[in-house]
Amino acid sequence: HGGIQLWYGTLQTGPYLQSRAHNPRSVFATPTFDYTSLIDVPVIVETRLDCAPAEPQSVHLTYRFDAGAQQRVALDPAGDRRFRGAIPAPGYSAVIYYQFEVQWPPGVADPPVRTTPPDAGDAFVYFASSDHVGDLDTADALLDLFDVVRLIRHLAWQEPVRAAGLLDIDRTGSLDERDLRHALEVLLRELDRDGPPTDRLRAVTFSDVDVRATFVDGSALVVPRLWKGQVTDLEIGEGVAEALLGARHRFSAPYPAPRVPLDERCLAAEERTINGPFFRQQPHELRRYTALALDNIERDPAAYAWSVLYRAVRLFVIQGSGDRWTAQQFAGSHAIYIAGTLATATYLLLFVLGAWIAWRRRYALWLPLALIAYVPVTIAFVLTNMRYTITVQPLLLVFVAVAVDAGLARLFAADGASSRGSGPAAA
Repeated sequence: HGGIQLWYGTLQTGPYLQSRAHNPRSVFATPTFDYTSLIDVPVIVETRLDCAPAEPQSVHLTYRFDAGAQQRVALDPAGDRRFRGAIPAPGYSAVIYYQFEVQWPPGVADPPVRTTPPDAGDAFVYFASSDHVGDLDTADALLDLFDVVRLIRHLAWQEPVRAAGLLDIDRTGSLDERDLRHALEVLLRELDRDGPPTDRLRAVTFSDVDVRATFVDGSALVVPRLWKGQVTDLEIGEGVAEALLGARHRFSAPYPAPRVPLDERCLAAEERTINGPFFRQQPHELRRYTALALDNIERDPAAYAWSVLYRAVRLFVIQGSGDRWTAQQFAGSHAIYIAGTLATATYLLLFVLGAWIAWRRRYALWLPLALIAYVPVTIAFVLTNMRYTITVQPLLLVFVAVAVDAGLARLFAADGASSRGSGPAAA
């Protein structure tokens, strides 16, 4: 989980130093495409026949890389109506087109072979690429967020549009706001909940520096004029705009999708999982979130450096919040968090004072100090929590004891001097 912890740490910077919960860049947790960055290992494919009326005779996967030849691989039963197989490692950045084919025993289905998607010219799309923030759909198989950005930039600054013919949805020979609105209707179809298509775009406004598409819920997609083609260059508000991040539609698929009776859907391999096992998910997630974290750091390295220094100290101090997205809320939590802050801050100051006294007294302090410093040095650059310092609390207590001992010694010395000054000898 190192990658995602590092990303969390880079979100907790600048105005969001106290909490990453409200950082708008957290929306980029949602990938724009289905993809893997593990291009040198087989791609594990699994499908589940949720409501199959019987046991199929066979389940096959047909696939091809980019414009390559069609290949076919059998999926083996994996229990609980699941079937699993693997596509050989592409070995390079590739677009993978694939379909499922289910063969049923005689009398179960007519015709006995069911293909998903059903059209021979249609196929699911998956990507193998190490580009975590760019446009992977260079073959224009999908309508996606990058197409929306290109349409918006065309409307604002008349930029040429790749695959203009596919995006000219109303077939007028030119790209206009109607094409943009229709593209958004297609991508946001899931929000309609099987109702009629809804036009959720309120307005498109632009200036010399950016263009803003505002939606009916007040969220906005802001596209800067200076754009490097990265999704992380965009500003995406929470709500309808955020829903565009993971939305995509195959140009080869019918729209709107035809209604298929349940008994027909049960014969097809509708449910699918790509690279679902832990040993495929986690290495990819490590790479993906590390790339997102480095992207954040590059945008404001000074803010990130300050956040690391802040967290190095913050590790030792309880800091509560009234924000339920930042800290647990409970009866009396405000007062308890304040008490915790005061107690741990005092504890930390006593540690610093004790370390200074120990240095002045020439105690052997470097080993315990090194052990204490080890924790913030090795973890402050990611998201932190005070629990990580539990192992070094006894070492901190050593220096707190030095400070307390020095304070008590001075107090008793002062009391002794005061007693001698008022005794018979003084008189």
